[in-house]
Amino acid sequence: MDIAHFEQQLRAFQSSRILLTAIEVNLFSAIAEPSTAADAARRLHIEPRATELLLNAVVALGYATKSGEVFDMHPADAEWLTDPAYRTALLHYVHRWDTWSNLTQRVQGVAPAEDFRSLPPAAHESYLAMQNLRSSRRASTVAAALNPGNKPYRVLDLGGGTAPYSIALAQLNPLLEADIVELPELAPITLQSIATANLTPRLRVVAGDLHDAAWPPVYDLVLLCSVAHLFGEAANRALFQRCREALAPGGRLAIHDHLLEPGKTAPRQSAIFAINMLVATPMGATYSVEEYTEWLTAAGFGAIERVPTGNDVGLLIAHR
Repeated sequence: MDIAHFEQQLRAFQSSRILLTAIEVNLFSAIAEPSTAADAARRLHIEPRATELLLNAVVALGYATKSGEVFDMHPADAEWLTDPAYRTALLHYVHRWDTWSNLTQRVQGVAPAEDFRSLPPAAHESYLAMQNLRSSRRASTVAAALNPGNKPYRVLDLGGGTAPYSIALAQLNPLLEADIVELPELAPITLQSIATANLTPRLRVVAGDLHDAAWPPVYDLVLLCSVAHLFGEAANRALFQRCREALAPGGRLAIHDHLLEPGKTAPRQSAIFAINMLVATPMGATYSVEEYTEWLTAAGFGAIERVPTGNDVGLLIAHR
């Protein structure tokens, strides 16, 4: 083992915390135009000496420049690092810092998981903003792989968030309609996203818990995009059974999620994401293709295929 590399990994939190604090106090907006540390601190109503030290560290990490006493942004970085919508998404990582700080207590079995539904609205907003940021990079590829055709087509999008996958499918097929099931706390954000896409007549929101919300049968496609990892085996088995019952004969269930190799240690990011679920959910984790196949088969699905998407998470399609 490389001890120096191990110790470097232990210190990696320092760089992360510097950037998280910069995001939290909105530091990048304060140097969107060349500014001294004192000027930036004055704009943000924060402590001047600490602001200078923080800015120096941000420069050292490569996310700003310094000339004399004046700090500035790299031109290529300024547009995205000062974008308010992007900052809203990044605030999800600020919240995750607090969640991950509970990891030792979770491993010791002395602390409960985070109660997502009791979090303040700002945490819900940043969560969905980050989900939308990630999903919008993948949605068009996934929609093309699912190929909804050009005929009347009904989609049930469970835990759809800002509905990026339903929106991408609806943009491919003008005859497609979808019901997006989302928690009441998040449903208003879902509605706003659909309205922004000008798809309100075709995409509807069902406010409720996807485990017991009522929806009208039957559908051609059920979507579980970044959803199954939120739950344990028993809940997923029951959910897959509900999905099958919602499908028309020949319908499909699409699971777009982290897919672990059999040993569950790779891909690296998927194995690490399981820890994110440990601290953030009561029973969530990431799962292997073999586990999903077993649960889907037990729920009564027939053929199950893994479809390449080129994304950092996988796509399984189960046929009724």
